[in-house]
Amino acid sequence: SVADFSYRKFKKIADLVPFTQTEWANILHLSERTLQRYAKNNSSFEGIYTDRILEMQELIETGLETFSSSDAFYRWLKKDKQILGHNLNFESLYNSRGIIELTDQLARIQYGVYS
Repeated sequence: SVADFSYRKFKKIADLVPFTQTEWANILHLSERTLQRYAKNNSSFEGIYTDRILEMQELIETGLETFSSSDAFYRWLKKDKQILGHNLNFESLYNSRGIIELTDQLARIQYGVYS
């Protein structure tokens, strides 16, 4: 449930991709130190962070289905992409709209419909 989303659950998702702790902190809008405290205590994330983690889980699952490896997916995220008139890249993961747009783009790749 969203009310009890422990660091351990987050770690299972985070371990699927080669993101750094700094990158995860930026995606979640937390300091690295706060993220380390969550890890140390296996604390449960507040709702707003849980929502972002679940958005990222969907993106990661779609990315891993689309690419041959987590490294290939990571490299794709790191590259600038002009999509529907604007730029998407790794920093797009810092807001929900960017995560949704990247997830949509992965679906287009899977269906062979590129923007």
